[in-house]
Amino acid sequence: MPIRAVILVFLLAILSVWQEARAQKGQQDLNLSYGFASTPVMVHAVWDIFTGKTKLNVLGPAGIEYNYHLSERVILGFAGSYTRISSRNPSSGDLHYRSSYYAAMPQVLFYLGKKDKLEVYSGLSLGVAYHDHLPADERAAYGDVIPAFQLTGLGLRSNKRNSLFAELGFGYKGWLNVGLSHRLREVKK
Repeated sequence: MPIRAVILVFLLAILSVWQEARAQKGQQDLNLSYGFASTPVMVHAVWDIFTGKTKLNVLGPAGIEYNYHLSERVILGFAGSYTRISSRNPSSGDLHYRSSYYAAMPQVLFYLGKKDKLEVYSGLSLGVAYHDHLPADERAAYGDVIPAFQLTGLGLRSNKRNSLFAELGFGYKGWLNVGLSHRLREVKK
């Protein structure tokens, strides 16, 4: 099954349960995101500058997150992301290589404050990424597990139940990470 079809089926499954999901206690968030200028993309871009003229095609990082509010200021969560990078000869279109990164990172976020309808936070994610590298010579293909991280210097989120968010940081989610956030309903006991 092509990767686009897998991603579409995955997103449709998430959206189908999105409105009916209920939190057991405390607040919980589900986030879908897309990042720009992630660490793997920047490394490949710099590498291609020094190795010759190539054309990079990038998808992602596309991500999904689950966050649980431990308290008013501390949130624990889990973030997963997918990034695909391919390098081609600009004149012939021949593939030089294709790399995919599947990152999984536990994260901690700290709320810096809430004002009116805006929440401000920062955070840190540390985990691993599976790197799948396919060069033009497919016999030299390899995969390895490497460290993954994200340092979020500034995050902004509307405090509405369904909202948008934006994060500035450095790592596997990108320098800019934007997306949709859904705060699950709390169940009163």
